[in-house]
Amino acid sequence: MATTATDRQLLIGGDRVETGFEVQGVAMSLAGLGRAREGHVLAAAVRAEMARLGVDPHMRFWDALLERYLGGAGRELGADAAEAAVREGAVIEFDVACERAREASGAARDARG
Repeated sequence: MATTATDRQLLIGGDRVETGFEVQGVAMSLAGLGRAREGHVLAAAVRAEMARLGVDPHMRFWDALLERYLGGAGRELGADAAEAAVREGAVIEFDVACERAREASGAARDARG
């Protein structure tokens, strides 16, 4: 059974929009765990990929979660650091962002034992 964003991307036929939601979920988890910079980089990579695809999906509950976790983390980071993380994420390849999400998920799983 697939448990990571990259594995799910492969299972769902390469649907990059759905995979973007998965990566955003990891980004929020990272932010909630105090890894705000990593979360912001991943979230920015997803936004950049959605722009490349020409889609702008929104769901009220998801947007509220993004604001809760990533908005709060951005305030915690401070404007300059948050902007730097967003700039970094905007230029990384989406597949690299998926791999980072996979690694972060694996590290969290390993930490739980």
